[in-house]
Amino acid sequence: MPSMGHRIQPWDSTTTMIATPRRLSIAASRRRTGVGFSGGMSRTLARVGGPRRATRNFTRAIGYLRVTSLLQSSRIRANWEVRHMRKGFGIGLTMLGGFLITLAILAQFWAPGQLMKTPLDVDSTTLLSGDAELANGTGSTDQFAVKAFSITHADSERSDSDVVVFQNSSCLVKDEGDIDECVSADDPEERLISASTDAFATNRRTAEAVDDPKYLPPSAEDKSGLVNKWPFDAEKKTYQYWDGYAGEAVDATYEGTQDYDGLELYVYKTVVSDVPIEVSSGVPGTYSTDKTLWIDPTTGSIINQFEDQQRLDEDGNTFLALNFGFTDEQVKANADDASANADKLNLVTGTVPLIGWIVGIPALLIGIALQLMRRRSA
Repeated sequence: MPSMGHRIQPWDSTTTMIATPRRLSIAASRRRTGVGFSGGMSRTLARVGGPRRATRNFTRAIGYLRVTSLLQSSRIRANWEVRHMRKGFGIGLTMLGGFLITLAILAQFWAPGQLMKTPLDVDSTTLLSGDAELANGTGSTDQFAVKAFSITHADSERSDSDVVVFQNSSCLVKDEGDIDECVSADDPEERLISASTDAFATNRRTAEAVDDPKYLPPSAEDKSGLVNKWPFDAEKKTYQYWDGYAGEAVDATYEGTQDYDGLELYVYKTVVSDVPIEVSSGVPGTYSTDKTLWIDPTTGSIINQFEDQQRLDEDGNTFLALNFGFTDEQVKANADDASANADKLNLVTGTVPLIGWIVGIPALLIGIALQLMRRRSA
């Protein structure tokens, strides 16, 4: 028999009997397992430094979880924003590139045909000056300074998108009494030497004469070759140029280039020798001229002109000899207008297409690439 002072323990080695384990109380069980303070985590935290530290650590853990959740949400939001920004930026670049390329195509291939045309609102007065020798009816000649006025007006009602119709009036007068316009035949000072009117039509781009009753009255003289100007983008070659006194188109041969105040001009020359004409009404004779013209190649405008002209009677005597050309003020005004118009044309037909191609193509390609990258990432 076991001693009364020995308490039987489970699996006691002093007995062969299996002792019944003692049931722990609920409180003891909770103390041992730590279930009473948030399960096993509170017990673990309690071992670290007591209940206060455990509570503090637990709060930190919860805060960490919240921060982690916020960071993940921020990353998701940032990724969403980046994707949508990439989408918007890609679409914007694609649209910009397409617009610039379209603009370049229009400026390079369509605009020249629309812009490089003689305008329909031409209303100009060209002033020339020089010296003249005129027969006086006594077998001798008088010499004096002269002025010439050429007034050209476009008839917009008769003109259309391809052809421009002009009305021209011109006069040659003695440079006396500070004259600044044409005078009538009954001028008291008898300063009028000659006067004429003319109507003609030209192709708005090539400047070649157009003989069509649709545009001109029956009384208009038939013309051929260039009239009043050179074509846009003039070439270094011989052109046919209308000479009204000779009544035919004559060769205007290219002579070279010359600079005028930074503007490069093409120089052409026409030579006419001993063409039969009426030097005056009912007076037969011959006409000769040596004319030099300075042309702005971009616009085809005549910047300057100088002429040595001879009109002889049947006996070879001088009826009228002229050495005259555009005044200095006229040349400067012509050059300024041509330079301004050339700059506008070069901007539209040169600079705009260049920028369109250089900027438009990369913008289009980058925009397409960004959209493809977004689709792949999605």
